[in-house]
Amino acid sequence: MRNLFGHFPPCNFAFTLRRDGDLVAYGEILEDEVEGDVEIQHLLVAPDMRRQGIGQAMLSRLTAFLSASRPYSEVWMRVGRDNEPAALCAHSLGFMEDEQMSGPRYLWLKKSLKS
Repeated sequence: MRNLFGHFPPCNFAFTLRRDGDLVAYGEILEDEVEGDVEIQHLLVAPDMRRQGIGQAMLSRLTAFLSASRPYSEVWMRVGRDNEPAALCAHSLGFMEDEQMSGPRYLWLKKSLKS
């Protein structure tokens, strides 16, 4: 993973998505015990696999994991303002911008995990 996606700090949960044995996506879930919330971080899709729904599938799996097994009512995700594909992907799965948290460089998005 280090060669494909770089180095990442420790996290609570790390997920991979493979196609025909090849790593095509990676994502992390970080539980913040101090703030009492949870965030999806470092959602990455291999460059040659983008625009095929893989990011959406990975993000959907991460939120499903949280809904099924963790005690949170919502999940957060930070997206660079210049990363329109990631923002559109998140919006398509029900993430909404929190304008108070968002700034000039990043959008803070949140999604309810309650049915």
